Formats: sequence, structure tokens, C-alpha cells
Amino acid sequence: MENGEPPRNETYKSTASSYYRLYEKYNKTRIYFPDNICQMIDKFLTQSKNPISFYKLAEQTSMQDPEGSNKRLQEDLQTKFMEVWEEVEENVPEARIAIEKEFRKILGVTK
Repeated sequence: MENGEPPRNETYKSTASSYYRLYEKYNKTRIYFPDNICQMIDKFLTQSKNPISFYKLAEQTSMQDPEGSNKRLQEDLQTKFMEVWEEVEENVPEARIAIEKEFRKILGVTK
């Protein structure tokens, strides 16, 4: 944990809670978005769920090996987490920009 950062489990719980709220609200309002935007949001939600699920798995694994004695497992978990995170980092900005553009059209700010 870095200086001033909350504990990982608090960050995880907050992130997971935000994800599920977004998922719930989006599924109620997806009818307002064009298909291409829905596809981007769906992709974003799918990719965002991966690190959340993965973190939960890593936490469970850590509980089973609290001493961190299984170094190979810990390294594999870290490698997989970084792969999932990089995938999300690459695709989230694209989806966010597309959604912003669509909202601007809906609001009449741009054509």
C-alpha cells in the first residue's frame, strides 16, 4: 500500500460496488443508446468485471497461503492481474470517449 492509499480490500469493495451499480443502471437505460455504443459499454463492462473477479480470486488464494510460501502461485497471479489490467486500460478510454461523444449528440452540443 502506498502512502495515503486506502487498503486494497477497501478499494476492491468500492470498485466492485461501483461496477455493479453501473451495470444495474446501464441495463435499465441501454435502450437510449445506439447499438455501437451498447457494444462498447458491454465490452467495457465485461473487461471491467475480469479484474474485479480476478482480485477476488487472488484474495481467496492469499487467505489459503497467508505466508506467501507458494511463490510460483503468487507470481502467476501477479502476471495474470497485470495482463487483465493492461487490457482494461487499453479499451476503457476508447469506450469512454465514444460514450461522451454520443451524450454530446443527445444533448445537442455537437452534431
